[in-house]
Amino acid sequence: KDQCDCVYNLHIELIKGKESTIWPYLQTMSSYAPGQPMNWHDEAFEYVKQLPPYDYKRHLEWFKTDCRGNLEQYGRALELYIGRGVGDPNQGFAMVPIYDLFNHGNANNHNTRITYDF
Repeated sequence: KDQCDCVYNLHIELIKGKESTIWPYLQTMSSYAPGQPMNWHDEAFEYVKQLPPYDYKRHLEWFKTDCRGNLEQYGRALELYIGRGVGDPNQGFAMVPIYDLFNHGNANNHNTRITYDF
């Protein structure tokens, strides 16, 4: 499926709430507030508009144009997908709960350790 389908399907699951088959996963994201730049006021853009990646509203523009979606209705699903979605056009798009484990830690404990040899 494409990225638009992922956002729309996630929106439907969020509406279902506890009746959703993926409710345990959705619950883990209930307090997730990614603060996507698409939600910033224009004043905030004045501070960062000269910094990379320069196109802070690209996700919102993509969603409005390609998906014909609106932020008021699908904003939460879009935020979650942008922050947690993975994929590419050749393989498809999805949200993968196991990936979320790499984004979280508990106090001073590490949940991921990266090592390498020279």
